[in-house]
Amino acid sequence: MLLALLGVAARPAAAAAPGEPPTWTVEAALGDAFNFPTRLDVHQLGYPVAIQHAEWETRGFESPVYWSLRATVWTGDRAWAFELTHHKLTLANPVDPVGDFRVTHGFNLLTVQRLIARGDFHAGLGAGGVIAHPENRVRGLDLSQAGGIGGYYLAGPTGAVLAGWHHDVDRAFVMAEGRFVASYAHVPVTDGHAAVVQLGLHGHIGLGWRFGGATMATP
Repeated sequence: MLLALLGVAARPAAAAAPGEPPTWTVEAALGDAFNFPTRLDVHQLGYPVAIQHAEWETRGFESPVYWSLRATVWTGDRAWAFELTHHKLTLANPVDPVGDFRVTHGFNLLTVQRLIARGDFHAGLGAGGVIAHPENRVRGLDLSQAGGIGGYYLAGPTGAVLAGWHHDVDRAFVMAEGRFVASYAHVPVTDGHAAVVQLGLHGHIGLGWRFGGATMATP
């Protein structure tokens, strides 16, 4: 079930007048995700392990919480956005020899988005990369947290289709947004690696602020 507590998105509702400066928004969000079962492949010491029906949990309101930050520049009813989402994955059905498998600090999604607005609603597409901080134990061997850059790895691509609603209160705004996200990550295990496929429905709801430009009143 899709669940969210705090997120944001905003946009001008009509085309900008000639010479009108763009509108910038900043957004902060909490949220949660429903993850579809996918396949998890682990290769360690030359011995492959495949979990055909890996069940993933996000546990968005357990520390560290799920959150999202976005900066957006609107020109009329279209925008470019840059977003970082702190997503998390925990394997709910580990199978021997995989004793523990988590990406909770996190399964971070760094994306560029193209948005379009119609009245109080917006929709868009996003694409980018996964920055993963894996924690796992395979055949009794815990992954060292000294690798990568502080334990973080550029792990693979991600993409999203999103749609949402917003309501303005002067320069502040509140929103609700849903999205389908597909990601692939290649992360290390001790003496090997794992391939993680993530397909999920994400939900955000929350607050933001607009800088400059025209008001975002619905026409």
